[in-house]
Amino acid sequence: MDKKDAYEARIQAKLDELKADIEKMRAQAEGLEAEARIRHHEDIEELESRRHALERKLREARDAGTDAWETMRTGVDNAWAELKRSWDEAAKRLLGR
Repeated sequence: MDKKDAYEARIQAKLDELKADIEKMRAQAEGLEAEARIRHHEDIEELESRRHALERKLREARDAGTDAWETMRTGVDNAWAELKRSWDEAAKRLLGR
């Protein structure tokens, strides 16, 4: 496995784990009172949107040639950082993490 494949596999594993965590968060939000549930569903929708954006960037990076891949990787890294920040904020509000 080359460097590019290893990187893509690592990001995909993080995305898969985050997708499962978002589903857990969604289930926990269902048990909240209406106002809190709405607020957390908004957080979850933002997370889903950012996750989909990262998946698109990862697909673009996979399709990029070797030279362009390094440039695309920066976009993937930035998208991951934004998604992670959003997750941390939402998890802190909902899960107390």
